[in-house]
Amino acid sequence: MDLLSLGFVALELRDSSLVAEPLTKDLEESKKHLSNEKCLNIITLDEISRHDCDDDCWIAIYDYVYNCTNFMKKHPGGQEVLAEYAGRDATLAFIGSGHTKVAISLLENYLIGELPLSERLYRKPGGIQIVTVH
Repeated sequence: MDLLSLGFVALELRDSSLVAEPLTKDLEESKKHLSNEKCLNIITLDEISRHDCDDDCWIAIYDYVYNCTNFMKKHPGGQEVLAEYAGRDATLAFIGSGHTKVAISLLENYLIGELPLSERLYRKPGGIQIVTVH
């Protein structure tokens, strides 16, 4: 890796650490509001894993499940980014890449369900807390 690339990586890491914590809070608030409005389907990790290609892409973010198939070609970072996480959890990648409030609100358009409590990592008592160091 050359010095210029290293500089961009460092800048990206620094910038993403500044937005990750507020982003997590925004995501939580957005989903609290949405999940109060409708009952979400329970979708297991096994079911998500069967949707792991460009023409059938489901991902989990913060224990919610999204069908991103129709968003693949629209993704500003390229469809390869979503394809890398198709069929699995993408929470840390989503939070770590510095998504905006607009990106969070876009997620709601693709929400199809949530993980069962037994498979959740984040939204459960004693679950993983995402914290950033400033």
